[in-house]
Amino acid sequence: MGLGKTFQALVITRELKAEKILIVCPNQVKETWKEEAKNWVKLDFEIDTLGASKLIINYEKLISIGFKDYVQKVDWDLVIFDEAHKLKNVNSKRRKAALELSKKIENILLLTGTPSYNRPDDLYSLLNLCSPNRFPRKKDFIGRYLEYEIIEIRKRWYNPETNQSGIKKIPIVKVTGIRDKKLFKEDTQDILIRRKREEVLPDLPKKQIVHYWVDLTQEQKDLQTQAEADLVLELEKEKINLPNVLTRINRLRQIAVSPFLISDTLEYLYSPKVDALIELFEDYETKLFCFTKFKRAVELTEILLKKKGIKTYKITGDIKLDERQRILDKFEKTSKPAILIGTIDSLGLGLNLQSASHIAVFLDLDFTPSLNQQQEDRIARIGQTKKPIIIRILARDSIDLYVVAILKEKKSLSEEILKGNTIKYLTYQHKV
Repeated sequence: MGLGKTFQALVITRELKAEKILIVCPNQVKETWKEEAKNWVKLDFEIDTLGASKLIINYEKLISIGFKDYVQKVDWDLVIFDEAHKLKNVNSKRRKAALELSKKIENILLLTGTPSYNRPDDLYSLLNLCSPNRFPRKKDFIGRYLEYEIIEIRKRWYNPETNQSGIKKIPIVKVTGIRDKKLFKEDTQDILIRRKREEVLPDLPKKQIVHYWVDLTQEQKDLQTQAEADLVLELEKEKINLPNVLTRINRLRQIAVSPFLISDTLEYLYSPKVDALIELFEDYETKLFCFTKFKRAVELTEILLKKKGIKTYKITGDIKLDERQRILDKFEKTSKPAILIGTIDSLGLGLNLQSASHIAVFLDLDFTPSLNQQQEDRIARIGQTKKPIIIRILARDSIDLYVVAILKEKKSLSEEILKGNTIKYLTYQHKV
């Protein structure tokens, strides 16, 4: 993140002398693409305009009535997919539309800071879009490059016509390691380029990551014990309901922040993690960001911070993007110490955070490594002059230990397979 993917993609439009260009990106950054294209390569793009030869649309438009037919019938010189990890689900309608489009055109460019979004096999989806003939099937991709094991889950079935039922075992592939990263590099070096922040921008201040441990209260421990028992019962059922399992796991994560998160009332107005946040704020005496996965945690944190008289700003998913930017601008302009608390998803695309603060505190972590890293990197990018400090507040003897271990394993696997595709410089020759 923050390494100039947008600029590089726009330079490629000049190199190709492309006339018909389609840019597909998240809704939050459509205006940014339009402005950058005008500033850097003097190209005028239209947003959501049928008939335009230089068109910017969001991913939803790929499958919407009207746009879908137009996008598929135009012979584009270049199609750019920004935040291409949004196409990782091979069964989604948008992914199928993107694949149909990619098979018709010669030049396709996929941009993402998180190619291996959650697991190494996520790479298949992007490589299949770039070269469907070379990477036709996911199972072949896994068998060639990854180590894996087959686990089985049980699923109950019922046929209403025959009134018969039973249990079937469904095999699931679990990736456990990298089989041959050298072979992967050889097969992908002409279509996969990776640039790492520390190599491209060696002068950028290096992130400092701190684990700040707190203890659960007795009430949290009691609630956690019950939630763990409920999870075990769910896992021991003859038919495992995955959504129910995930709900139980999320409940444990919420309890680790505060029982307030699992209550519908204003009970449990306390949190050891927020207490730690306040201590950190008093120690640093500066502005800082605070991230959490849960909107309810934002509400609790805001209440507790205001009780302490701490200037607080908040951003959640139900706030429109332009209003989020206004809140961020106010936070940036204030000269006094303050805290901006927001959900991990809402403090993301379309917002530049690096000039507002150099400290980010996480009350909890997402199970997807790339989502956590995206937020970390938003204060550690071009324009940041101070050493970025990332503080993860973790509860001892809680699910936080499991989350940290899972994230470490996922990150290690993703880093391992991509090592060989890293380059330091991209060189372009073009006429200005």
